[in-house]
Formats: sequence, C-alpha cells, structure tokens
Amino acid sequence: REAFGPSDGGLALIGDCEVFDGFVDRTGKFVPWGGMMPQLFVSCSINAGPGEVFVPTIETTRLCFVSRTLLTRASPVLLVGPPGNGKSALARAALAALPEGAATARVSFHACTDAPAFRAKLEARLEARSSGHLGPRGSARLVCLVDDLHLCPAGRHGERPALSLLRALIDGYGWWDHRRRSQQRVHGMAFCGALSPVGGKRICSKLQRRFAMLSVPPVDGSGLAIFSALVGGYLGRGGFEAHVVAMAPMIGAATIALHAEVGAAFVTSTTTPHYVWGLREICAVARSMCDAVAELHGTRQRLARFWLHEVSRVYSDRLATESDAAHFADIARRVTRAHFEELDQTELLRAPLLYGRLPPLPVRGELARSAACSMVSTELRRTATRRRAKGADSLAAYVELRDTCRTRDRLEAWLHALNARPTQP
Repeated sequence: REAFGPSDGGLALIGDCEVFDGFVDRTGKFVPWGGMMPQLFVSCSINAGPGEVFVPTIETTRLCFVSRTLLTRASPVLLVGPPGNGKSALARAALAALPEGAATARVSFHACTDAPAFRAKLEARLEARSSGHLGPRGSARLVCLVDDLHLCPAGRHGERPALSLLRALIDGYGWWDHRRRSQQRVHGMAFCGALSPVGGKRICSKLQRRFAMLSVPPVDGSGLAIFSALVGGYLGRGGFEAHVVAMAPMIGAATIALHAEVGAAFVTSTTTPHYVWGLREICAVARSMCDAVAELHGTRQRLARFWLHEVSRVYSDRLATESDAAHFADIARRVTRAHFEELDQTELLRAPLLYGRLPPLPVRGELARSAACSMVSTELRRTATRRRAKGADSLAAYVELRDTCRTRDRLEAWLHALNARPTQP
C-alpha cells in the first residue's frame, strides 16, 4: 500500500481502480488493464462474420494476457464458461498474440471424436525428429486449441479415450504406435482448451487439474461495448448521416435488454434444449445490422424497424411453439417502446414486418425489371433506380416487402418464368 498509494479501507490502489483492475509490470508499476486495450478498427465491408472480428474489452484483455503468458511457458490453459460467450474467439485472440515462431492448430471436438481421430489431426502437424520422438514441423513450439471438450463422447463404461490421450500428451507420455509396437513421445506442444459445462457435461478431475482454469463470465455490460463498436463502426463508414450513426448505442442497449429478457423467459429444458442464449446471438444481430444500406435505411425510423426485424429473425425463429413466439412479440414491443420513445410507434410496430433480398431476374427487359421493383414502395423503387444507374446491383439490397400478397404473386411469377426457361443439355 505504501508503494501504490493510500487506501480508504478497501483494495483501491489508484483512484477507483482495485487490485483486480490491473497488473504490476516489470518496472514495478501498477498498470490498469484498460491501458492495454488495443484500438478496434471496423471496416465497412460486411463480408467478415462476427467471429472474425474481435472486439477487445477489459475482461478479454485480462484473460488474453493471462492466457498468453501461460501458453508462452507451455502451461495448459482451460477457458470455462456458458455457451456462446466468446471462449473460442478469446482463445484464438490469445493464440494470435503469441510470440513469433510459435505455430497454432485447432481441433474441435464433437459427438464422433474418438482417440484415433484426435491423434490423426495432431499427427498431421507433427514430424519425426528421432526414433520414437515427434515434434512440430519447422517450429519450436505448437500450441493447439482444443475446442468443445465437453462434446467428447463417452464409451460404454463412461470412459473418454480422446480425453485420456489429451492427458497423456500434457504429461509428456505421447501415445502408443500400434504399427511399430513402441511408444512415441511428443515434444514442444502446449494446449488451450474451451469447455462449456452445460447439461452436467464435465471433464474428469484427473484432466482438469492439469489445466490452469480461467472463468469466462457471461454477457454483461461488455456486450453493449461489443455491439456498439461493430454496428457504430459499420454505420460510420457506410455513408449514414451522423444522427443515424448516433443510434448505435441506443440499438445496442435495446439489444442487450431484449437479450436479457429472452434469456429469463425462455430457458433450456428437455423439450427445448436449443434455448441457449449468449454472445453468439448478440453478434448475429450485429452482423445482420451490417446489411443495412444508407439509401434504403438511412433514417432513424427505418433503421429501428430494420433492427426489430433482425432481432425477430435471430430470436423468434428459434422458438418452438406459437405461444413462445407470441410471448417474444410482447417482449419485443415492450423493449422497442422503452428504447425508441421519440420514434413513431405506430409505424415502427406496423405489420407485416418482412424484409428480403430480391432474387436475380430470370428474364430480361424493362417489364420484368418493373415487376421486380413493384414489390417495394415507390420511394425504394426510386432508390433502386439510382443504385442501378451507379452500377450497383439494385436487386441485391435488403429491402422491406410491404405488400405480402403482391410479393407472393410476383415470386410465383418469377418461379414460373424460371422454370419455363430452357435448360442447356
């Protein structure tokens, strides 16, 4: 306390910063984790999925630093947390931050992963160094990410051969070569695992004590920072006006509130095992919001209505019964009214709520082109004409289909024209 400053009876070291909010560097100074957070640059390209964009937070910075430090010293690391909260992305970020010269590999467990399959995937990255000894190819160390350890299948008597092989590799024993009838030792490998203890699926204590376990907390306030960074970065570089870009934190807060209510209302059971809500759903909504186009969703009203459709796709489409879907509709309306009070609620909640991408035209000519554009409103039709004049694909935009009857009729006519087109032998 004399080195870090006075304390008022608590653990505060620098202002409001507590002992878990930083670390002591090599010079003996206390450095907050926020000072190590890298800056995020979000491109306006929407080709990258949410799993390919890593948004740093204080929690991820802390876990990445500890994981990287342990893996650099060949100490196994195990990330444990609920499903869909970013354990795999966190592990990939830790592996990407390893020093130069370290190779990485990834093995994902599933219900059919056995010991021979696990061994074959590892052998593809190893080479023989001497008689009975294997090592990484052209690298001093190989760090392997073993994802979804809880999905490893159990045998007839409850044994899990793949996990037993993993434990032998951590202990440095290697495996038994049945062809040569000799033991092969594996050198220069470190392991980083990810585990979701759902449904009582856990690993045995003999393997668990080999790892340094790090708990990845569920989605909290960091989810708002992740959503705002992704959506705000895209809107800011996608040609949207400043007052529309300012809606990113508002839309993020609405998404987090909706996510919390959905998680409390729809829980996992024997009949609904897929009711698992995590960071994956929040990233899916953020990825869907990147389909917005400034020419078509350039106002606050249209962008909020587009968000309402996307959260319905992500959450409501996974519900099993009509009563659950009706309950979600009530939750969505309540959250929408609470977070978008200044907008026209009648227009925002107007039914039907339907968006789609118009398929390519099966026939040519202005008649077919006008039939395609008649599915959308007159204003959107003019926007499509301007996009076509600029050389853009007007029919690839994600537009709102207001008239469902006309949309169905036009799609049936489209399908009929497509089926009537002659095919080449």
